[in-house]
Amino acid sequence: MLSHSSFAVWLGAAFLASSLYGQGLTGQISGNVQDPAGTVVPNAKVELLNAGTGQTRETATDALGNFLFTQLLPGNYALTVTASGFKKYEQKDIVLTATERVVLRQIRLELGELTQTISVTAEAARLQVQSSERSGLISTSQIQELSLKGRDYMGLIRLLPGVVDTRNREAPGWNNLVGIYVNGGRQGTTNLTLDGVSNLDTGSMLGPYLAPGLDAIAEVKVLLTNYQAEYGRSSGGTINAVIKSGAREFHGGAFYFKRHEMFNANEFFNNRQGLRKPRYRFEYPGYYLGGPLLIPKVNTSRDKLFFFWSQEFLPRKYPTSQGRRTFPTELERKGDFSRTFDTNRQLIPVLDPLANRAPFPGNVVPPTRIDKNGQGLLNVFPLPNSFDPNYTFNTVFQSTVDQPRREEILRVDWNVGPKTVFYARGIENYEAYKGDFDFVLASSIWPQFPIAYQIESRGLVSTLIHTFDPTLVNEFTFGVNRALQTVRPLNQAGLDRNDRRKLGLELPQFHPEINPLNLIPNATFGGVQNAPQLNIEQRFPFFGTNNIWNWSDNLSKIRGAHNLKAGFYIERTTRNAQRASAFNGTFDFGRNVNNPFDGRCPRLS
Repeated sequence: MLSHSSFAVWLGAAFLASSLYGQGLTGQISGNVQDPAGTVVPNAKVELLNAGTGQTRETATDALGNFLFTQLLPGNYALTVTASGFKKYEQKDIVLTATERVVLRQIRLELGELTQTISVTAEAARLQVQSSERSGLISTSQIQELSLKGRDYMGLIRLLPGVVDTRNREAPGWNNLVGIYVNGGRQGTTNLTLDGVSNLDTGSMLGPYLAPGLDAIAEVKVLLTNYQAEYGRSSGGTINAVIKSGAREFHGGAFYFKRHEMFNANEFFNNRQGLRKPRYRFEYPGYYLGGPLLIPKVNTSRDKLFFFWSQEFLPRKYPTSQGRRTFPTELERKGDFSRTFDTNRQLIPVLDPLANRAPFPGNVVPPTRIDKNGQGLLNVFPLPNSFDPNYTFNTVFQSTVDQPRREEILRVDWNVGPKTVFYARGIENYEAYKGDFDFVLASSIWPQFPIAYQIESRGLVSTLIHTFDPTLVNEFTFGVNRALQTVRPLNQAGLDRNDRRKLGLELPQFHPEINPLNLIPNATFGGVQNAPQLNIEQRFPFFGTNNIWNWSDNLSKIRGAHNLKAGFYIERTTRNAQRASAFNGTFDFGRNVNNPFDGRCPRLS
């Protein structure tokens, strides 16, 4: 069991143009208002409208003509400036991303009546002038327009400078942070958040358990280097995925992606060994919908409640790597080594340790000299199905992994009142690995013990932003992510072929109570080309939980030409997972020249 909690408190003061941030999603928009002669315009009324939800914030320019809106959720905003004796100024399509500090270009009012309007609908690319941080953004349009074979949003991170991705991304899902390196940092040093809440597997500091699909993500923001101290939870970069929100208008879509082995050519080595194309099937449907919650007498004007819902399914079957192993032949299991050759095609003599190490007649071990338990362990292996003239292997096999995945996401935004905004987002993810080998807790050598490895994950985040007055804003966020991992036998047939009792083995154990399933011992066979193993992972059966709780609060106060910001961030993590040592015993049948009973035959020793 691992328990970890961290507490960080920050208090900073700076000029209006360089305020301090707390960890979270919110950003800020600031600017300066002048008249045609370049003289500042104090006490001008500035109104900011969230184009998606209709939420408005108001403030006034100070004595220097400056204004600042803090604690703003990511979105598309419109700005209006009005002052007596000047035309009304409007600027639309101000896109604010997570944690961004937007400084608008100089706003110049024109003399005229308020009934006249100056509209600005486009702006040149903005430069980051308030911080030395280097960050990268994957926007909604990039997510929609860039094609990814596996539809794993982590595959987009490699587009950013300083990011290296070494993984072949077949699909979204658990552990997709593996293979990501930011600015040369090691694995385990990059922080990953979902809507501002830590989303790591704190057992490995990788993960994550929750991996939203592409159509549910509004943006991915990556802090690469030189970012503020409040993001220093990890020594590497910080990757933050932001889920879409609802808006005043309905929007949605659906998709279906298909991959199948019938579209693929068979591999060269499969053809040479006479193997059919392995199963490779990705059936990937999903849909999403967002808009206003139409509740009579509550949201008739579509300016109070909004939702976003996403659901996708991914049943998939894909092949493991091709295995080549040397299994005992039918004759060898009976003690007949008259056809057992080494890689030089020379007969391997089997020596009798009880007869001065003389070869057994005919290279055959008499049945009375064969240990029934050892013979029973050999019979766990399948019979050979191939032949190599160089005697480096005699069996070729390839298995199929069944890995279904399902995900649901719901976000609700609520304009509680003119001064209060609230949103909550929930996500649920189910993923399983069902197959013979090549993944956690199963043998990576051959299909010995089929298992079902399941991960059930859930996450919740909620944020409340309240504006006490135009100069005082508070943001409070609570979030929790939880994951449950379990490993169990996939089926009864696989359990039976690893059961000592059903195999007739009489192998003693010092502590049989730690092996209630009576599983066979592990065993290694040294000295054999491409030797198989008997291997059941020490943690089997496995269960593990991982919980991460985040609390944060940020209070911003504008006083004169200064912006004061104070807050706290608390993270608590628990990792409860089963750990064990070898519970089923281990045999080593490797070569040992110091053993007087070494028969000098790798397949016998």
